Amino acid sequence: MSVSEHSTVYKNLSQKTTEQLNEMLLDDRASYEPHVIETIKKILFERGISPDDVTRLVNEHNYRSSSSGISWKMGIGIGVVMIRVILLLDRCNRQNAYQAQTPLLDPDTSRLVVEQPWSPTYEQRVYDQIHLVAGSRYTTLQKKHEFAGCIVRKLKDQLPEGLSSIPKDSLRLIMNQDYSECAKMVGPIQMDRSWTPAMENNIKERLKHTSAVQKLDI
Repeated sequence: MSVSEHSTVYKNLSQKTTEQLNEMLLDDRASYEPHVIETIKKILFERGISPDDVTRLVNEHNYRSSSSGISWKMGIGIGVVMIRVILLLDRCNRQNAYQAQTPLLDPDTSRLVVEQPWSPTYEQRVYDQIHLVAGSRYTTLQKKHEFAGCIVRKLKDQLPEGLSSIPKDSLRLIMNQDYSECAKMVGPIQMDRSWTPAMENNIKERLKHTSAVQKLDI
């Protein structure tokens, strides 16, 4: 197969969803040339599916081809469910990471108007607001303190007359810039990957409606 033909196959397969590629490995594998199967496996690797999981799919296809009855149905279904759980968890992690990186766009200065700019009380209130944002980004008190403290120090230098001394739109821009700079200084996001009841229930409900689970004859 020429390089251009390989490129065309890769491009066409890349447009398919991960679920469609899984089904091609499981149900339609005999209909494709070996180079197509290898390309499918390569794309799955690139999408975060581990080599062990892809190998499991291939083995399940081989087992399905040589067996019959409920056992191979269960094996195939469980294998597909496992991969979909991995994809769901990855999607949740990506969503959490995106939310954790969302800048502080709407600082509340209403409670600061009556305070003397950068008095101990004023500074503490600014710190408390930013510390809440840090709570969605970092999981340790030390990191939260470093992050909030970094932004407060920058704001004191940039706005010696206080946060209310400039228009709110300008304040948003400054705080977003400080947010990004302090995030780089303090370090990468620390995600809490522990299971929560809400996460578990969400995954259970979504799996109930997948075709792989509904097809299980158990």
